[in-house]
Amino acid sequence: VALVILAAIGVALIHVVPELARLFHSAGQPLPLQTRLLIGLSGFVRSYGWLLLGAAGLGFIAFRHALASRPAFRLWFDGTLLRLPLLGDVRKKLILARFTGLFALMYSSGITIVDALNVAEDVVGNAALKEGLTRVGHGIERGLKLSEAFGAVNLFPPLVTRMLRVGESTGALDQALSNVSYFYERDVREAIERLQASIEPALTVILGLLLLAVMSAVMLPIYDIVSRMKL
Repeated sequence: VALVILAAIGVALIHVVPELARLFHSAGQPLPLQTRLLIGLSGFVRSYGWLLLGAAGLGFIAFRHALASRPAFRLWFDGTLLRLPLLGDVRKKLILARFTGLFALMYSSGITIVDALNVAEDVVGNAALKEGLTRVGHGIERGLKLSEAFGAVNLFPPLVTRMLRVGESTGALDQALSNVSYFYERDVREAIERLQASIEPALTVILGLLLLAVMSAVMLPIYDIVSRMKL
């Protein structure tokens, strides 16, 4: 919805506003501030719009290249994604749900913990969590228990450590990991529903205000012109 509205505003700035600007200038009356700003924005978009699109495309390509070729930048970016308000927590829970589900499946199939971790590192899709799992594997190789190795890495929530400790004490580690995957999948589903419920009205209000600003900048001068013609 946002993209459609922005596209409509872009078409208006490129094709509609210039025609209205000629009408306003021919009327020879002073224009309100918001109308002058809208005409200035229209001129900027008409003059430099393709340049801005090209710069945005090149910036996106450079960003993707930096993610692929610079591990330190990818590590910083993925860690930043996990620290974002609301969305970072949802993303982390989603990744952990996938990881624990896969880890439980491999462990129940007889794959050793270290080998299962090595495989799971490649499917988490986040360099920060992958680096954390690498540290977990090194901790296990040093003789730490699985729960202790996860507890030594600050990236993983206390729920993971507690469930791993329960699984180690009961001998049902795969079941404990499956429970973690279930809990996180449920939390992610509920969190996305809450976010969607809060984003929809906020998006409607923002787009409504944006359209109101554009329409007021266009309609006020037209109203003045019509009023003068009646006089």
